[in-house]
Amino acid sequence: MQKSQWIVVVVAGLLGACSTKSPPSAANSGGGADYCAVKTVLANHCTSCHGAQPIAGAPMSLASWNDLVAPAKTQRSLHVFQLMQTRVRDDARPMPQAPFPRLMADEMATIDSWVAGGAQAPVDPTCSAANGGNTAGNGGGSAGNGGAGAAGDTAAAGTGAGGSGGAGGAGAAGTGAAGSGAGGDWPADCDEHYKLLAHGASTPGDTTKFPVSGKGAEYYQCFYFKPPWGTDQVQAVAFRPIIDDTRVVHHWILYGNDSGNGGSDGQVGGTGCATGAFLAGWAPGNEPKSLPADVGLQIPTGASAMLGLQVHYNNTAGYTDSSDASGVEICVTHHPRTNTAAVHWLGNPLISLPPHQTTTVTGQCTPKATTPVHIVMQSPHMHKLGVHATLIINRKDGSKQTLQDAPFDFANQQQYQVPDVIINAGDTLTTTCQYNNTTDSTVTFGENTENEMCFNFVVAWPLDQLVSASGGLGGFFGGGGTGAGASGNACMQ
Repeated sequence: MQKSQWIVVVVAGLLGACSTKSPPSAANSGGGADYCAVKTVLANHCTSCHGAQPIAGAPMSLASWNDLVAPAKTQRSLHVFQLMQTRVRDDARPMPQAPFPRLMADEMATIDSWVAGGAQAPVDPTCSAANGGNTAGNGGGSAGNGGAGAAGDTAAAGTGAGGSGGAGGAGAAGTGAAGSGAGGDWPADCDEHYKLLAHGASTPGDTTKFPVSGKGAEYYQCFYFKPPWGTDQVQAVAFRPIIDDTRVVHHWILYGNDSGNGGSDGQVGGTGCATGAFLAGWAPGNEPKSLPADVGLQIPTGASAMLGLQVHYNNTAGYTDSSDASGVEICVTHHPRTNTAAVHWLGNPLISLPPHQTTTVTGQCTPKATTPVHIVMQSPHMHKLGVHATLIINRKDGSKQTLQDAPFDFANQQQYQVPDVIINAGDTLTTTCQYNNTTDSTVTFGENTENEMCFNFVVAWPLDQLVSASGGLGGFFGGGGTGAGASGNACMQ
């Protein structure tokens, strides 16, 4: 499951008089929305990642007028603001990315008006009341970025002073979210917690940092671990992200299996990182979700168990000093909660996507469930050609319930909490994956970047009910069995 994302740019027809060959004038034209109105929109939606020091792989800053009129890093013939204007309207891969809300129509109109007026600079680049000010009321500083913080500690929230808004009054000070260390207390029943971190050497227990610079603009790196709890029978009750070099870490996913597939303890690199069940994931704005207080997650144990941490690095900005020790901290309990959940695979591995076509793949799950099954989380998964994901419950009485129906962005995969939806005997589930194959070749199922997948990883309890008697992909822990060839936690026909 190595992945990459390249932006296909279609320049909107609202660029007005701006030129792609030279920066707009630094004189305020007086027509249309001014830069300070745009600055407020960006402060509210964009600069938490695209700040003066971009984070999470963002290749450029959007914090100043000079940033917006600079040549775009991915298309040097265009200005940053031109790509920005396109991406906020891109329904397949929008900016801001989910789970952040998209721009409202009036906010897009503010950007369009400024671009149509020539993308002029403000009289005062700080958008303060000094030097005559700008449009009244366009104050407001960008939100500050909280510190990373160590896992288990409380990361301090950042603060950013608001700019004065001329006649409209001073903008409120921005308040940053808590840092990516995701501070706070562990659950009360947490017995032990363990860190699984990116590292530089293929050695168990290595603590050197992984060298990110010099390996390309965007790539996926796998790190393998034997479960640190050994053969103890434990439940996972919480996961926390540990984000080291915030500039280049775009997201990570943790997988697990009982079969030993993927690599050896401490190994860096390899092609089987994503062999096994999806356990947890992180992306900016998408912290791992909390399990209900009476539910613990089944995780790999035993002599052959293996964990794979897959980190997506985005160094489009070209940092030459980047090294990283990001990863996850897992809290486990030796005193099982009342209900044990497992991650189940819904979907269809029978994939063949013709070149230059939009294709839909559908998978059916007819559970062998004899007792009610409680779904508490779900996470759609495709590769870089995936554009839309749907999960529908087909009730025995003929009614339907939608659990997922949303655009899919491989570079920003999400895990969604579900308000304890119950599957009863006779109900079925339909997983639908839509793809846009822009390549010149037929794309089939596989775990590499050039392949595709159609899954929804569903967390449900009891762990042995949301599986199909007809089998599925084998070798995953729990559910229909363990070991190579077992039906595992798959429910696919």
